[in-house]
Amino acid sequence: MKLATVAAAFALVFAAGFVATGAAKVAGGGKKRHQPAPATSPTTTGATTTTGATTTTATTTTTGTTTTGSTTTTTTPAATPPPPPPPPAGSVLFRGDYDTGDFSQWTEPQSACTGGGYSTTNVGNTCASVVTSPVEQGSDAGKFALYVDNPVQSSTERAEVYTSVANTGGYEGQEWYYGWWTMFPAAGNPSGFWPNFANFNVFTQFHNPGSCAESIQLGINATGLSPYLYFQDDTYPAGNCNSSSSMIYRNLGSLLYDHWYHYVLRVKWSRDPSVGLVELWQDGTEVVPLTNTQTMANVPGYSVYWKQGFYRAVFGALNTVYQDGAVRADSFTAAQG
Repeated sequence: MKLATVAAAFALVFAAGFVATGAAKVAGGGKKRHQPAPATSPTTTGATTTTGATTTTATTTTTGTTTTGSTTTTTTPAATPPPPPPPPAGSVLFRGDYDTGDFSQWTEPQSACTGGGYSTTNVGNTCASVVTSPVEQGSDAGKFALYVDNPVQSSTERAEVYTSVANTGGYEGQEWYYGWWTMFPAAGNPSGFWPNFANFNVFTQFHNPGSCAESIQLGINATGLSPYLYFQDDTYPAGNCNSSSSMIYRNLGSLLYDHWYHYVLRVKWSRDPSVGLVELWQDGTEVVPLTNTQTMANVPGYSVYWKQGFYRAVFGALNTVYQDGAVRADSFTAAQG
């Protein structure tokens, strides 16, 4: 009985010491004291077991050279993996592709049906909307329809959206690439386009703020028997933002209905014709070569903002244009979409 009692008491003391040691480790936050480096190679780990006169050593080698008895093992470190591929060139800085299902990417729509201060009295019988078909990029596109206005209440008619100067990047000395798709449905343009001027029927424009005219525009010239697309860059060297003394005007080819045109426009905005530049690609083909020119009105403090949709004089017939995938980017690759 006495031996059993002593053994039991010894067991209780041993357990209490174990618990106290464990509690001390927990209270110390589990931190390990710094230990000196082992005398053996830092790449060698193992355990030694002795039974009588027999000693067995287990050794694991990770890198470098390890010697065990008279055996030398050499290992080669694994090759460094190659870096990941670089991201696509350039970045998109503004996106107006309508894939939000509304006009929230743009500052506002300008049409009679969308309201917001626009009505038949100042923009004609027009409507801008977001549709799921037809589309060329993503899930949605913008539809811009100009209907017969009877009686006529406005001298010009428009259904457009626009974005801010900041989203456009339309500041002196800045250079950007603008990409988008445009389509003219045959069923939505049964009578063609307004035929009186060579530089109306505008579907994209970069506009000087306020009452100043546009700096750059793309539209349809319907003055002849065969309508064609055009590019125009106005210059205002005299400082009068509504009086252009010269321009770049390019025929971009005959109009194709039900075809999604893809545009990438490169512009460096400047009042200085030796600094500013334009370059345009249509369906992957350069249609306006790189040209130095004035690209914004020569009025101090003025800048440029982007509009798209459709803008015409009073025509008395239906015109419909679809727009999709608009972006501003810092490279041609990023603007291609």
